[in-house]
Amino acid sequence: MTTSFTTTSGAYYTVSFYLSGNPDAGNPLKIVNVGINNVFSNTFDFTTGSNTEQLMNYVLESFTFEATGTTTTLSFQSGDSSSSDWGPVIGGVAVSSTPEPGSLLLFGTGLVGCLGAIRRKFAK
Repeated sequence: MTTSFTTTSGAYYTVSFYLSGNPDAGNPLKIVNVGINNVFSNTFDFTTGSNTEQLMNYVLESFTFEATGTTTTLSFQSGDSSSSDWGPVIGGVAVSSTPEPGSLLLFGTGLVGCLGAIRRKFAK
């Protein structure tokens, strides 16, 4: 499964999705490889056994990436054998922008400085 969406080069994004596995047959270990621009560097797994068709026991998974262009392609690929019809199940896929780590550090430093100034003001 593949989709493309607009991004800002250099910006950080978080991908989140729910993962389960088809409980009916096949290897109980279900693997999904997640790729950004056809680079599959994120692997997630789910072991069936406690889930059923009625109660899939989805687990929330997520990862963060830095966009390298104005369009990003997100791909999900089963890690099961190509002849298997009983692989991983995903749902609720969402992509959201994430503040870059440098911005968070700058914000945190500024916040500490403001709290220090307020503390000095009230200490007088």
